[in-house]
Amino acid sequence: MAEEQVGMRRDNPRELPAWMKLFTAFKVALDPKKLLLAAAGIVVMAFGWWLLAALFFTFNPRPPAAPTDQDIDKETWDDLKIARSRWNLLYEMAGPTPVPGEDGYRHDAFDLATTPAEYRQLVKAKDEIEAKVGKRLQKVTLGHDPDWKTYWLLIGDKQNPTTLYFKTDKDALDTLKDEVKRGVRAGDLRVDLPDAKTAWVRTVQVTTTDPEKWLDFYNKNLKNTYSLRTIEDEIKEKTPKDREAYLRALTLIDPNKARYKPSGRLRTWPWFEDRGPNPYLLVTGKVHSEGTDGSRNVPWERGQFAGWFMSDQLPVLLEPLL
Repeated sequence: MAEEQVGMRRDNPRELPAWMKLFTAFKVALDPKKLLLAAAGIVVMAFGWWLLAALFFTFNPRPPAAPTDQDIDKETWDDLKIARSRWNLLYEMAGPTPVPGEDGYRHDAFDLATTPAEYRQLVKAKDEIEAKVGKRLQKVTLGHDPDWKTYWLLIGDKQNPTTLYFKTDKDALDTLKDEVKRGVRAGDLRVDLPDAKTAWVRTVQVTTTDPEKWLDFYNKNLKNTYSLRTIEDEIKEKTPKDREAYLRALTLIDPNKARYKPSGRLRTWPWFEDRGPNPYLLVTGKVHSEGTDGSRNVPWERGQFAGWFMSDQLPVLLEPLL
């Protein structure tokens, strides 16, 4: 009687070594139930991280900065800096994303300073610049008429608004949208005197359609203010020691130079995370870069592929594993 065979024959071609079974894992993606379960797990985990981050951040307010109206000793200064650095770490992990145009949680003078004397110098320079550039204009809104031929800036609240009309081209309009989103101060809004036929919103020149209204708004709100560009030119004329402090203070005011603290690494939902450069755009040839040898269809300069791959692309490839 033939001996019965238990299990599969060793020469059966369907039997694979254990290590090769890793290559069959893609079959999991063919099961919709498993995909839905995985997606639900991601959403639940993201919600859990968001909830924990919101709770921890809400109940841990930002510690105060050092006072500027009194001298403090080194021990007190070090304690305040340690408390701020711990809060900065909490904000990086669990803080909300700052809203463009609002001060939010930018780096302030206390973050930039390394000594009490440097801190007081930065605060003094910042106050002087703010006094020249004027206050942030309240609630600036950019709009347009139905046929997209005339645009307007609505400045102020609903009780006392001012509407200024102008015309501009599409390229300037895109830049203007970014400028308004970052926030506009009094000194950022200028008119060309004496007829006010043209105006400036930070770096964008526009053609006014109601010059008298622009001129009236300028005389009432902007006359004694200076643009950030004018102030920066004045700073460059200062002595090297003062120039460095004032240029650093300028970064605390200029929205185009302001630095926001990293935030919300554990609070950001998966579909809002910055996933880095998109490898698909690279493969399809839709990535363009400007280098010393002109425009290229690849993101690295000639002869710099290895450096680009190690610093930019390799972290993107390893990110899913992390």
